Amino acid sequence: MNQTHSFFEGKSCVIVTDHEKEQAILPVLQGIQGLNLTVVSNVNTDALGTFSGEIERTNPPLESALQKANLALNFAKADFALSSEGSFGPHPAMFFVPADQEWLVLKDLKSDKYWAVHHISTSTNFAALCPENWEAAVDFLKKIEFPSHGIILKVKDKVTSSIKLIIKDLNNFSEIEYLFKTHQNQNEDSITLETDMRAHRNPTRMKVIAEAAEKLKLKLNSLCAVCAFPGFDVVEIEPGLPCAWCHAPTRLTFKSLYECQNCQHSIWKAFPNGVTEADPGYCDHCNP
Repeated sequence: MNQTHSFFEGKSCVIVTDHEKEQAILPVLQGIQGLNLTVVSNVNTDALGTFSGEIERTNPPLESALQKANLALNFAKADFALSSEGSFGPHPAMFFVPADQEWLVLKDLKSDKYWAVHHISTSTNFAALCPENWEAAVDFLKKIEFPSHGIILKVKDKVTSSIKLIIKDLNNFSEIEYLFKTHQNQNEDSITLETDMRAHRNPTRMKVIAEAAEKLKLKLNSLCAVCAFPGFDVVEIEPGLPCAWCHAPTRLTFKSLYECQNCQHSIWKAFPNGVTEADPGYCDHCNP
């Protein structure tokens, strides 16, 4: 019998979401044999913060994802809860490129143990604009793939920049044109268009969440050789992959430390990505 199957056999997991993330997660994690997945959609995850700004998002994404998982304790009797949290902004390594960072967490509701993955993607339409006219607004809407991707319209006070109105779930150009031109004629108003980053209104984000789910599945299928606990994964990396030209150590990963969170068995693995030499472009000696 597959060891992953025996660990999850007969256990239940609820997916905690208000924004239909199960569409991205279920097709992937149904491959975890023995785990019974269901959806809980009556949990107010927006209470922990919203992308549109009505409720400030104050906690780091991983902490927010864990808080969402814990909310399931009040709504369902299950062994595990699965939740996610996303954040959007400049890519951590390519500062001029927008990025979607997704956290996916599987929490054991009967202990403090959890499995988490972090996935970064440059595949996002994350953007905002204060258009000067309707023509500029139309160009922006087409660029972000409206109406297949949602938009949020905000009306702000020109003097104080305080938000007077937030409108979501707009579905056609005529709705936005009416609102835009109505508020554009108010001298005290300014209008901002923002991409709606809620998962159910953003198919591009849904694909990134599915990619994060694939990472989580790989993690859960990686078992400790000693106790067969899922999630035997990297906890530390050591740079120093040798340059293909001069063989000097580079900043790329040379080896990784894998560790079990259950029994703490650990092992270093050299060349974890199967790459034994670094491209000279990453060498500080050959390419200073």
